Amino acid sequence: MALHQFLRACRRAVSLQLWCLLALHPFMARAETPIPKEIFPLADSDSEEEGRGYNWVSIHPDGNRWLLSECIGNQGARVCGLFLYDFNTSRYQRYALPPGYFYMHGRFSASGNVIVAERNPLPRDRTAAEKLRLLSETQIVRMNIDGTGFQIVPVPKGNLTYPVMSPDETKIAYWSATGAPTSSGIPHTQEVREFDLATNADRLFAGPFDFRLGGNLEYLSNDELAVQAFGTRGIPQKKGNGDSRYGMEVVQLRRDATVLPDPLLAQPFMYAAAMPDQRGQLHYVLQLNSREFAMVRKTAQGDTKVRKSPLLPQGGPAVLATPPDGRYAAFIYMSTQDLTAIRKTQLGFFCWCNGDWYSVRIPAAESAEMIWIH
Repeated sequence: MALHQFLRACRRAVSLQLWCLLALHPFMARAETPIPKEIFPLADSDSEEEGRGYNWVSIHPDGNRWLLSECIGNQGARVCGLFLYDFNTSRYQRYALPPGYFYMHGRFSASGNVIVAERNPLPRDRTAAEKLRLLSETQIVRMNIDGTGFQIVPVPKGNLTYPVMSPDETKIAYWSATGAPTSSGIPHTQEVREFDLATNADRLFAGPFDFRLGGNLEYLSNDELAVQAFGTRGIPQKKGNGDSRYGMEVVQLRRDATVLPDPLLAQPFMYAAAMPDQRGQLHYVLQLNSREFAMVRKTAQGDTKVRKSPLLPQGGPAVLATPPDGRYAAFIYMSTQDLTAIRKTQLGFFCWCNGDWYSVRIPAAESAEMIWIH
């Protein structure tokens, strides 16, 4: 019996739940990757979960803890914070960060001991002008995983995003918008900058290259970054109306480089990408049609594995993360088309051990234990 069939049978046969628990342990002991008990076959969850406000996930080096950015409703407004989920203990905890801000794009350091994230002030109103003002007030923060050592990193305020810490934990790279943004807040161009925590020096990491719409960043070494972006040399694909769109690229940049190298990966239909893992493997999601996608793993030698998804409820994985060894992938995908205060998303889990896709169920954000900041 396949694992997804086993889980479905156990879930529906209440009278057999004790037997299932006893049988599942030796089954999982033989697996390459332990499957968390919080997961269910993805197709089983389509109509049962209304969705949450997840927008980012980072995986601890031990592979068992996920750092999540989740937005929840608070007296008619939206508040976004950082949460820690431990699959070993089933504990969902919320960092009691200083109030008055959205906290987004939390990332573990290479050791897993430090967290970096970005924050923006909460809006005073819902006008476009206020939205643009908030984008120019982004700050980068860091703290230890236990909540100690919280500090605002003295990076110059601006439209900053996707901070990531170098392997030796002495520097933080991030995207910085250059020039005025569009009316919707999207920057016209972006550059990768780097802040030195020892000297407080802030500088251009490489370039300038005038990237369009930067995405995930990942240090490959203390001197090299993998950069996800939509250009400057995006692959044009014609839409029905004759306009062009650009394909996603992953480029390897060395500090102080002035020539943009050929991309490690360039795909016009790539929906989300995770950076190279410790084995040099690239993980990404391709869109096959409106509701079908494929998880792809490409090795440093060029070998490729592809696993097709089941039909996803409303859209594909928009965020993708892997542990350092690349044995599985966590992803966030749209669960509804509800465009009210909180975007409805779900957590997903894909395991290369069996090629199956799962939905992840964790406790409600409102019930999370607090990790106090001090």
